[in-house]
Formats: sequence, structure tokens, C-alpha cells
Amino acid sequence: MRNLEKVKNQIAALGYYQLFFGIIGVVILIFRLANAIVDGSTIGVAQTIIFVILSVPFLFSIYAGLQCVNEASTRLLVSKINQALQVVSVNVAGFHLASAVGLSLFVGLEFSLHGIGFFGNFEFIPNVSFMINGSEIPSFVSINLVALFLVYKIRKYEKIFKQEKAEKGLDISEHLINKETI
Repeated sequence: MRNLEKVKNQIAALGYYQLFFGIIGVVILIFRLANAIVDGSTIGVAQTIIFVILSVPFLFSIYAGLQCVNEASTRLLVSKINQALQVVSVNVAGFHLASAVGLSLFVGLEFSLHGIGFFGNFEFIPNVSFMINGSEIPSFVSINLVALFLVYKIRKYEKIFKQEKAEKGLDISEHLINKETI
């Protein structure tokens, strides 16, 4: 039982982590938008759509964090999806997608005319980037080790909850964790 309480505290900490970095990401986007307006740029429909697209990962992280903090029944599923979306970053054939809402330690392979290279990158500031036919950086594939570790931990939490339900004789056929049965 004490182990279960420890896991619940770790899930709450995960929630605060997701909430904190999601809010930081939204604030950064708002400052970038405000700077563009102050610089005299007109914000059109295309820029608004891009702003909305770039804010989705941050808003989803905030949602996942709130689910964990409020002990919602979907907290582990939503957090696992949130972290899984941040595991892989790619830049291939003019398509670039990278997302890190939180700490990130990227390791990956870079493909250039000179060959294949290995790289690593640590970031503290949340970052989401998306480009189509506009990326001048070499092709790469990378893995965010922090997000991968969090997905692993969330899977462990799910197993602990399933085991606890089985020991209590509860129905474990559902995938989502239900707060009322724990």
C-alpha cells in the first residue's frame, strides 16, 4: 500500500512537470507573437494557423498535467500519449517535426552529403518546430531520451495499478485507470 502511495506522488510530480513546461511553452509562443506584432508584422490567417498548430503540444501537455494532478481516470493514458509524441524527431525530405515540451536529451543520426554522423543535444526550454519544404538543416532522426524514459515509467505505473486491482479482485479488463477503484 505504501508503494502505491509513492507511485501516486510520482504521478502527481509528473503532472506538475507537464503542467509547468506546457505553461512555459505557451508563454514563449505568446511572447514571440507579441514581438512580431510590436515589430510591425501583420498577423494574417496563415500565421494564426501556425500559432495554433504550434500551441497544440503545449496545451496538450497542460491538459495531461492537469489530469495527473487531479487524479483523473485517464491520467496515465493521456500522459503516455503526451510523452510518446515527443520521443521521435525527424527532418527528412523537406519535412521537419520536432517536439519537446519539457526537458529533452536528444540523441540521433544526421544524414548529409559527407556521411552519417551521431549527435546529442540537451534542452531545457520547451520547443516545437514544424516545417514543410523549408528546412535547410540536414536530414536527421533523433530520439528524446527523457520522453522515452517517462513513457517507460508511465508503463510501470500502469502495471503497478493493474497488479493492485488484481490483488483487490477488481476487473482489470479496462485499460484506463479509475481513481474510484484504487
